[in-house]
Amino acid sequence: MQQPPPSALLSYVPNPKPDVYPTGLSKLKSLASDKSIWKANGEKDNVKLSLYYEDNASLPTTRGDGAIVGNYTIEQVLSVIANTGCRTVWDARFDRGFPLERYSRNQAKFYAAQKGAGWLVWGRDFVGVSGHVQEDDTTYYLQKSAEYDNVPDVHGLVRGELVVGGWILKQSATSAGTIDVVYIVCLLHLLFLLPKPFPTHTLNSPFMFLRLPLYTSSPPKTLPR
Repeated sequence: MQQPPPSALLSYVPNPKPDVYPTGLSKLKSLASDKSIWKANGEKDNVKLSLYYEDNASLPTTRGDGAIVGNYTIEQVLSVIANTGCRTVWDARFDRGFPLERYSRNQAKFYAAQKGAGWLVWGRDFVGVSGHVQEDDTTYYLQKSAEYDNVPDVHGLVRGELVVGGWILKQSATSAGTIDVVYIVCLLHLLFLLPKPFPTHTLNSPFMFLRLPLYTSSPPKTLPR
């Protein structure tokens, strides 16, 4: 998969799948708000990990609840989350990624590839819509898969389906200089089904957002809201 030249991303193009982002946002909010569906699965460095198995799902939806401390702004954290160059620093599973088209200031078509985990999980790639939105005092960033005829399969990778992968950021109401974070990944694998319980260390661990401050120590450019 070739990365488009910068000149190809200077202008916005019509979004051929305008329902993808709203659907993903609705799913992210629903998963975040329903506390009854989540089963606690441990805690590490003050990040609470939870799992949720939807009906007939082979992979659990994973969730991390925690906080980023250090007087960072939501704009700084959002920039690190959304920038694929930054992601190679804080996400060990991430291989490469880039925007394919820009639909607006806040939404784009994306391509991303993820490293495999030995023989158990093959390398995968994803195509879809990414973007962020601010609603009152809460900022949401998400990615959701979509099918595009002009993005062929890549040799050696399995095309995965990301139902939604998202972040919810909010300034803490009780602790100055702290951003409360919820990170949720709902992922389907298109090639094979895996037995439950699945070894969750092979998934994108929500613990990884603890590495975000490694990059925000040199504040990046902020994204428009």
